[in-house]
Amino acid sequence: MTMASRGLRLPSVIAALAIAAETAGSASAAVPARMRPPSVGGFLRSIEAGSARDAWAAGPGASGSLTVHWNGASWTRIPSPPNAGADLSGIAVTSADSAWAVGLLGHGPDGRSMTLILHWNGRAWRRVRPPGVPAYGGLYAISAASPRDVWAVGFRGQVSDGGTLILHWNGSAWMRVPSPNPVRHGDDELYGVAALSATSAWAVGYGNTPTSSASLILRWNGTAWLPVASPPEETLNAVAMASASDGWAVGATDAYPYQTVTLHWNGTTWQTVPSPDPAAGTVDILYGVAATPSGEAWAVGDAGLKSLILRWSGTAWTRAKSPCPAGDCQLFAVTAGAAGGTWAAGENGRMHPLILHWNGSLWKPVRIS
Repeated sequence: MTMASRGLRLPSVIAALAIAAETAGSASAAVPARMRPPSVGGFLRSIEAGSARDAWAAGPGASGSLTVHWNGASWTRIPSPPNAGADLSGIAVTSADSAWAVGLLGHGPDGRSMTLILHWNGRAWRRVRPPGVPAYGGLYAISAASPRDVWAVGFRGQVSDGGTLILHWNGSAWMRVPSPNPVRHGDDELYGVAALSATSAWAVGYGNTPTSSASLILRWNGTAWLPVASPPEETLNAVAMASASDGWAVGATDAYPYQTVTLHWNGTTWQTVPSPDPAAGTVDILYGVAATPSGEAWAVGDAGLKSLILRWSGTAWTRAKSPCPAGDCQLFAVTAGAAGGTWAAGENGRMHPLILHWNGSLWKPVRIS
């Protein structure tokens, strides 16, 4: 099985166990994680801090979308539209009274789902249904360069029969923007996006053909999205840009046992940088990355179903101690910045939301009320 089955795109514990069972001899492919709605409390796929008193995290809940908010003192669950099967994968904070969350709605056995966009207006989350957006598909990530310049990426169509999807918010409306499908087999998807300015943004993901697979890297130049050379046999789950000449993309190799992948943008090319694989012989994957103008970077994921946090020292990636309060843990997203603090989000045990906070020397779990 390759990562084209999507079983390794933001997996739940159940999906990861299915992968383990397959490698032990099962002939059936693991069911993609996005088709397995949480059965307990849900988990968090994305997190972003707008300031020290305004941060959001989002993911799928037991009965629909799950959103939690940081007000400077505590994390609290905030009601979101009760759409059964709603799965939020990305969040972007644009101001104290404005945030966007994206994902997909529906978990059909054939992979059919609908794009989902929610907006926080300072009082409540409301669903937005832009005209011109494909009826079937989903959104995995969102990033804002400003309140009037927001990008969301994902896929159109259905699993293994679609292509890349890119949407843009200009301050008044969402519009679909043409996006290339470099692999050209109807199976290209975008998993991460990072917006720097009106003339600079990046998107990363994965493409698959009957005989090979390849990571996808697309670049926005202010006029169009264009493909950029990227390594084969890899999946890229997230991208973060500290500046126009300093960025990171992370993911995993596309062959078992899966190993972590980190790529660095130096302003000219993307280059592979060695990264630790703590759980030798097991599934090691990076799902989230954050980078700051000071040169600091964090990457998160899981190593053998234990939470994994990597820190960039300026010369190498090293593993940071990551608490796992109960059972197996996975981290899917990280945000970093002096104003908003550094946070990581994921799941603790069997589908309970998990948030960790970096206090400058240690990562510590934070209670969600």
